[in-house]
Amino acid sequence: MNGVTSDVLLEKMFLARQIGLLASAAILAVALAVAFPFVLFVALGVFFIVLIASSVAVCYYVYRVGRQEAGLKYALGHLLLCIALTPVAFVVGILLVPLLIRSDVERLRQCEHETAQFPSL
Repeated sequence: MNGVTSDVLLEKMFLARQIGLLASAAILAVALAVAFPFVLFVALGVFFIVLIASSVAVCYYVYRVGRQEAGLKYALGHLLLCIALTPVAFVVGILLVPLLIRSDVERLRQCEHETAQFPSL
């Protein structure tokens, strides 16, 4: 996978999530502060574009990290989970799935370390 480590991919995933959320919050705050109908309409359009771009980036990195660390089935399963939960509940799809991926990666690394340390078990 182009020699990029999972740690770099995890950082990019969380950065994409943060950028999307912060930009969306700022756009929405400005739109509500101005409160002109046209400005509010344009700002909400930009808000959704930023949110969708952030969602796509997070889903992409969920797939990349999952494939690199645990394999294709794991990556596709979590990608579909992220895509399915994003329209229903943005909080679950984009905010919690990356946390699930990071905890799974840490658990897999810990198991690999314990297996390497105690090969007879």
